[in-house]
Amino acid sequence: MKAQSLFLPRIGAMLLLGLVLVACGSPATIPASTQAPAQAARQALEVYFSALSAGRYADVITLYGGDYQVLVDNNPDLDPNDHDALFQNACQINGFVCNLTIKDYMSESQPSSTEYTFVVEFQSADGELFSLGPCCGADPTESPPVTQFEYHVQVMSGKYLVMDLPVYQP
Repeated sequence: MKAQSLFLPRIGAMLLLGLVLVACGSPATIPASTQAPAQAARQALEVYFSALSAGRYADVITLYGGDYQVLVDNNPDLDPNDHDALFQNACQINGFVCNLTIKDYMSESQPSSTEYTFVVEFQSADGELFSLGPCCGADPTESPPVTQFEYHVQVMSGKYLVMDLPVYQP
């Protein structure tokens, strides 16, 4: 009986440790064959925004398949191949809004067998619907606030990659 009572807490502790490691580990890219394609594309998008929000830029670059030129142009003093630093500056200096989570999917489509398009609404850190207001003193009636944003996910080399940068707020 005594050996059994020592064994059960150890199993519980190992299971708990395993769950913590899975929850805290860096997200690998989402493999193309592990789940339904549209669900995997959604998951890649959600993990991408979760990593952005948490400031895990090394994870972000494993989930991003788009062009870096805007980030390079905004940061001429950085090495163009230092993608971690480019995303860090994008989120902390350059005006990209990285602390958003997906609140709702407004629409989704699959233009090709390897491409998914999602229109999403975001939730800000305070739980409110994120709204991108008119820029630079523009009249809100002529340039109304935007609450829906289009994102593309593409299967490349067997992985689901987000092709778009976070929302930019000048």
